[in-house]
Amino acid sequence: MDLYLIRHGESVTNRDKAHAGWLPVPLTELGVSQAKAVGKLLRDIPFDRFYCSDIYRTVQTFDNAFGKEQTREYCELLREINSGDLAGKSHAACAKEYGELYDRVRATWAFDLVGGENAEHAIARGAAFLKQMEQLPEDVKCVAAVSHGGLMRGIAAGLLHQPLGGFPLLVSNCGVCVLRLNRKTGEWQIIHWNVGGKLAGVKVTDGTN
Repeated sequence: MDLYLIRHGESVTNRDKAHAGWLPVPLTELGVSQAKAVGKLLRDIPFDRFYCSDIYRTVQTFDNAFGKEQTREYCELLREINSGDLAGKSHAACAKEYGELYDRVRATWAFDLVGGENAEHAIARGAAFLKQMEQLPEDVKCVAAVSHGGLMRGIAAGLLHQPLGGFPLLVSNCGVCVLRLNRKTGEWQIIHWNVGGKLAGVKVTDGTN
């Protein structure tokens, strides 16, 4: 089974260099254009199931990529890491307000220190979503899931058994990452990262098995 993970288009907080977390921030005009473009890129992929984070910027991305009429399942596991008290604040404002604590939060994804989640939460939610995918019927061959950059990196970090803080694999707005499940072995393989990523063919084992 192939799993196409798609990050949302540019949001207003991406543009303004601010934290969004679970806030219902909208896409920018560029973000809408990105969503439409990724929809065209994937229009010939025979998806059997569609999933989407229930946060507004991912819903808006899904609607522009696949159409509002397309049936999808909303999944809280696909949410971005909760940035707690930082949500809605610019990076510059957070640096001024929290000082060294903010540097620590950013470096280690320790948003639990400011009322949110931490890296372990994101990795665990990502692993739980992969486990859910493993339990789909065998006739489900191809799945699309619209999510967030932090959660998608959490999925990859979990598969590669690396810490999320400083994790090198970035995901651009509307970047597509393709994972493949070997149903016989239960192993996940990263096929493409951020559309044509350099990790094509790297074999990893799902730590939740």
